[in-house]
Amino acid sequence: MEYHQHRQGGGKLYAQTPSSGDHASIVSSIAPFDTVCSGGSSSTTSSNARRILDESEVLRCINEYRREHGAPMLRWSSACAREAQRRASHESGPSAEYGENLARSTDHSWRDPTIACIGSIHQWQKEEAGYDYGKPGLSSNTSHFTANVWRLTTHVGFGVFRATYKGKSTMWVVAYFSPRGNQAGDFARNVLRRGSVYHGDDNMVRRAVDTVSPSGRHPRKAPADRHAREAPGTYVRVETANADVKVLRSANGKFTFQVLPDRNIIVRQAERIIWSSGSRSAGKPPVGAPFRLVLQKNGDLVGYDSAARVFWSSETANCGPAPYTLTMQDDGQCVLFDGRWKARWASDSRPITMK
Repeated sequence: MEYHQHRQGGGKLYAQTPSSGDHASIVSSIAPFDTVCSGGSSSTTSSNARRILDESEVLRCINEYRREHGAPMLRWSSACAREAQRRASHESGPSAEYGENLARSTDHSWRDPTIACIGSIHQWQKEEAGYDYGKPGLSSNTSHFTANVWRLTTHVGFGVFRATYKGKSTMWVVAYFSPRGNQAGDFARNVLRRGSVYHGDDNMVRRAVDTVSPSGRHPRKAPADRHAREAPGTYVRVETANADVKVLRSANGKFTFQVLPDRNIIVRQAERIIWSSGSRSAGKPPVGAPFRLVLQKNGDLVGYDSAARVFWSSETANCGPAPYTLTMQDDGQCVLFDGRWKARWASDSRPITMK
């Protein structure tokens, strides 16, 4: 398999990818013979075969990697997929709007478009081995990986095209990302180490949160019932129904987690706010009051106004196995755990040292 690297931030193509000057010669050497459909409708005008791209499986694959790196889940974009399909079938050159990952293979298993997309994602992700988190930045050897897990990217679409190229059956795969990643100067806050926790706000600190249960034991080693008994009044757990989150207090009584009347979600230590969601309303009085926090049964912690409009989310829906638990810890961190006691979101509070 060959896979090509494209600088998403500046739109520059690396040497492995055909330049715009070579585009016509490449197109003339391709004999298309497969039609790939996304969502059940034809995406090309080729001839005699019709194959379906399973968008949900492709999203599941790339989002599993993004979860590992503390990045929010991507959604499928029809616009990205449409332009990626044109790129894969060589009807257009690189996009000026979207970030781009490319791959091609003569592997027989890649004749299935879903397998081709998933195989490309796995290959792109292998580049992490060469990424230097200590010196974050763009590299031609790791740009596919960084595009896969770029935190501020929200949508993706894939295009797949099978054709005869240089006498061999070849599958072309293109992923288009929006907003485009790989922006110079933004790597440290967008490409996170494995095990990092997404904090759901724009002031995210780029590190993993050291999460412990209120008893001091790591939650993965503490059974759920023990964790609950040792932290009365400090947690909310959901299993089959959503749960309103009132004021959560740490077991040692030093920290509280709550939504304020001005719509801001905070962690408070004594009279000091040591973390906030940044969702404070500019209106006086705040538009949409009263506000409430809901831990949904799918694991998403969501802030709603009185009209049931979302004003904030932890973006952790279906991020791990149920049941989900939100707890206010003795160390000042409010943490959302999945059913395996793996941290999926944390407030990243900055406790004050009391003299």
